Amino acid sequence: MIDDIYNCIKKEQTLPCIKNIYSNMKDRLINTKYILITIKPNTDRWTIYDFNIGMTKMMTKPWIQKYLWVIEKEIENTFYFQAIIEKPQNKSFNHILREIKSSGNRFCDTSNDSYFNAIYITNAEKDRKIEYITDKNKLNNYYNNGIIE
Repeated sequence: MIDDIYNCIKKEQTLPCIKNIYSNMKDRLINTKYILITIKPNTDRWTIYDFNIGMTKMMTKPWIQKYLWVIEKEIENTFYFQAIIEKPQNKSFNHILREIKSSGNRFCDTSNDSYFNAIYITNAEKDRKIEYITDKNKLNNYYNNGIIE
């Protein structure tokens, strides 16, 4: 998206071009029902074991019915959580974000996008993430195969 905006500015067609980008983004948000959540905890305070317990508890909220999540260990003491959830019909994105932030804020600074992020993803992105999450060649991963379609 940043590249698209940069190209608009370069072509000096800023307003019509940005309106087009916004329209495409709006269509993308309307036509998707999956949310990708990423949480990178403060590893000085949390072990991967304790973090796994906290994330398991968070993912058992009654409104989260279709999901897939993983805790990936990158290097010695660095790990993060990624989850794909299907947005329930009766919950707004802001309501979901508020609930996930309340669970995640004990693990990290949820106001910082580097540590906490939640975004809508398309079906193609969902499929790519599912393939990535369930990659059996990765060692040291805790993952939970949920019932996402």
